[in-house]
Amino acid sequence: MKTIKLILLFLLFSFMLLVSCEFDPALKVNDTALEIEFSDGTIIVENDIEFYDSSTCTYFLKSELLPNENFTDFKIKVNNDSILGGVFFSCFLSSMPPTPYFISDCFFSGFDVLKIGYYGDGKNRLNDEQIINSLKENNLFRRGLSCQIDSVQVVESGNETNVICTIKITNNDNIAYYIPDVNKMGERYYTDYTGGLSFSNMNKGPGSFIKDSNSNRQRDDIKISDLEILKANSEVTYRYTSRNYHPIPAGEYRVGVRFMGIVYTASEFDLDQKKGRVWVGELYAVKDGIMVE
Repeated sequence: MKTIKLILLFLLFSFMLLVSCEFDPALKVNDTALEIEFSDGTIIVENDIEFYDSSTCTYFLKSELLPNENFTDFKIKVNNDSILGGVFFSCFLSSMPPTPYFISDCFFSGFDVLKIGYYGDGKNRLNDEQIINSLKENNLFRRGLSCQIDSVQVVESGNETNVICTIKITNNDNIAYYIPDVNKMGERYYTDYTGGLSFSNMNKGPGSFIKDSNSNRQRDDIKISDLEILKANSEVTYRYTSRNYHPIPAGEYRVGVRFMGIVYTASEFDLDQKKGRVWVGELYAVKDGIMVE
């Protein structure tokens, strides 16, 4: 009889402990939990994410996402509130995506790198406050890099048009990144790798862009030896000359430049190096009011 009483007391205590756990506010599910849901039922939760780079709107996943023909659309939710949604879009199409937010189905950087693109005129919510707060609370948020154009100079040399450009790359995070270095790559290969500068006449006149290759290297032949370490919370300035542009008539221009990290060959790199991480992504910077005499 005494044994039965002990068993009953143990069961009662266990039940009370279970009930207290279920209703303990401290054990509630995180109210700001982020989820990325796909049309086939696949759901990415914060535990599946290694980190998020807000500079490129890219989620780096702990394992590969395996899309199929049922991956037609997606949505991002925080605490079950839908923040934004979009479609999977073929990278082989020349038309624009039918929704402002989209995921390219080519996964150029690998299936564990989920980049969400934006093409629209309204407010871009990819870095919505609710999304960022949720990621920050779970130590999954990184600011990544930023790029700015400091100066642009057009130089006419005989029948050739060259451009001297100075850009600044800033590391906004507390970790070091390996980034393409113009000095290691050389000006010619760096120009081909990043695609050169684009010139858009601000008075609706003709624009200009690079017309010929600068280097004999294949564009995606980039190696770890072409990269340099950008220390945490630091910046670097590159000054380089791009050659072989179409003629740039006198006028006032908006100039654009692309800074390329590792993108199309990311799966071939060990991204986590001893002294930092190889930065994956690309940035685009513009500068208005560049005068060409």
